[in-house]
Amino acid sequence: EEKAKRKGAPLEFLDHPIIREPFGFGPRKCVGSRVALLELKAILARIVQDYEFHMDEETSAPFEIVSTVTNTPSPFPHIRFKRLDA
Repeated sequence: EEKAKRKGAPLEFLDHPIIREPFGFGPRKCVGSRVALLELKAILARIVQDYEFHMDEETSAPFEIVSTVTNTPSPFPHIRFKRLDA
């Protein structure tokens, strides 16, 4: 498994459960976390309503996930946005 490969490596800190929580964890969790997540969902919903998304043909191949501090696809997809007429 991936965790076993990282044991003792510099990226082992990624396996800690709290490192994946952007607003903290437990009783000291950020009080604004629910508001921030609600704003994020509202913005994402608005973008999906107002735009079409198209991926370039050269990046439509299957992706491999590269694990660094964040997970990123390789090759990184090139996405084009086209505003829908209201």
